Amino acid sequence: MRTLRAQIGPLATIFAFEAAARLRSFTSAADELGVTQAAVSKQISLLEERLGTRLFTRGNRNVELTAAGQRLSVSAHAALSSIADTMSDIGKQERKPLTVMLSASLSRFWLMPRMADFRNTNPDVTLRVIAYDELTDAKTKSADLIIRYAPGLREEPSAIRLFGAHVLAMASPEFLKHHPIATEGDVAASPLIHYDTPGPHWISWEDWGRAALGDRHLPPPSLSVSRYHDAIVAAQQGQGVVLVWKVLDGGDPYAEGLIAVPGPEIQAPGAFYLVPLTPDRTETHDAVAWFRTQCSDL
Repeated sequence: MRTLRAQIGPLATIFAFEAAARLRSFTSAADELGVTQAAVSKQISLLEERLGTRLFTRGNRNVELTAAGQRLSVSAHAALSSIADTMSDIGKQERKPLTVMLSASLSRFWLMPRMADFRNTNPDVTLRVIAYDELTDAKTKSADLIIRYAPGLREEPSAIRLFGAHVLAMASPEFLKHHPIATEGDVAASPLIHYDTPGPHWISWEDWGRAALGDRHLPPPSLSVSRYHDAIVAAQQGQGVVLVWKVLDGGDPYAEGLIAVPGPEIQAPGAFYLVPLTPDRTETHDAVAWFRTQCSDL
């Protein structure tokens, strides 16, 4: 069985013929293809010799298709246009947005302040950031990259450790004007802002109390919210003392407008990991390289 290459011959002859037939000019075809008029004429002569028939009648300034040329022109144009359309569709699919999923708090306080740098470094990448209060396997199936906090990700061989974290108590300057804090005991006696922790590997006020005060129990928090960033906003508004995650990434670790109060910095038992779910995508590879530049641990 003869192959398509054997039946069609060199594709250069088809490209030259299709352009000349569409434009009705060897010179215009040469300009479009970026070659000389003589090169187009030679390719078409080779094609006519292969077919054993004339495809054009040559005039002084223009060319006209013969009946055979007309038949081949319709077929060649349809075939090349179909290939071009399919390649364009594939290219559009490959350029779909790069989806990054992470916690709402990490998005707000870590990723968003760095977005300008990401855009400058990767101007051709369309990024979609999806932030959740809690990531689940069902949610992350549609992602290209996920960032999650965990004690370890041995089940994910491709996981990349980005950075660890310390947790410390912080409050706004305005709050401290009305609630002077000089000792860890003063912190315990202050209005505390609590937020729900997703699991046992997150640091809570109970953990801070054990590290700072031993067996002494802390009073109930004056405000309890379900989301970390709501707790930060409440502290920024002077409503109490909050536990802030100081991300160890080489950048500014603090929530804006808050200052540390007396007490320990507790090292988080886990770390933040980047998991590339579509490592074969060029955009994923480029994003991973950018994340590496943002983290001093790497």
